[in-house]
Amino acid sequence: MTTSSISIEGWVALITGAGSGLGRAVSVAMSKAGASLILTDINAAKLQETAAICQAGQPLEFIPADIVQSDILSSIVRRGNEAVGRLPVSAAQNLLSDARLPRPAKAARMRCGTGG
Repeated sequence: MTTSSISIEGWVALITGAGSGLGRAVSVAMSKAGASLILTDINAAKLQETAAICQAGQPLEFIPADIVQSDILSSIVRRGNEAVGRLPVSAAQNLLSDARLPRPAKAARMRCGTGG
């Protein structure tokens, strides 16, 4: 099996949940591959740890926030675009659309007729 390194230099990625777990792993991998990053997480201390790991000379903006509210997400996209470069328009639109979806627990309650 051969291993090849992937370069995504010049790409801009917005990664939510970047403070730990999969979000942190994706952030570190994308940073190593050359992407500019906009990182967000509700836990500011964990997010700062991830940002410190990712500091590899690539543009990086980290924004502690709870992205459940679409107005906050719009602000993150705007601030990230100004700091590190522009997200592709389709990616930003999809992200903002997805943020408006109900949380899974709320959706389950709505299907069961127990509230909204």
